[in-house]
Amino acid sequence: QQPCKLWFQDIEPIRKSLSLFLPEEHISDAIGYGFCWGGWAFDIFVTPAMLTPMLRPIALLGNIVFHGMNYMLLNIGEFPIVMIGTCFLFLPHPVLTTKSPKVPSSRKNNLSSSLLRGWKFRAAAVFLVIQALLPLRHYIYSHDVDWYKE
Repeated sequence: QQPCKLWFQDIEPIRKSLSLFLPEEHISDAIGYGFCWGGWAFDIFVTPAMLTPMLRPIALLGNIVFHGMNYMLLNIGEFPIVMIGTCFLFLPHPVLTTKSPKVPSSRKNNLSSSLLRGWKFRAAAVFLVIQALLPLRHYIYSHDVDWYKE
């Protein structure tokens, strides 16, 4: 709650909106709690909502608003714009919804056991190695490991 209170306390439209409902001494707390719990609720519910066809339009709009606010209020670079772009991966696409061609069952077993399983295992292994080593990168680099659009 403390970081949110500090980050958003000087944004005049938020303060003015809350002053209609709350006394001045409670506005900072309301901003902190509102953004913290609102962000938590968004993170918890947005993925199931994006995966539910009936809720997808509402979740897509919520995603755009959430990431748009992050872009405008937090000045964190291109990340919110990229995340808005990835929201559209949840929309149905003809290429993704068409059925795959029929493969004879004898060939299907051979393909899945040799090519697909091996490929999936290697891809998962590479992903897990990257995820395990990425937090240790500060031991490798002599400078700051944060990304600054360099």
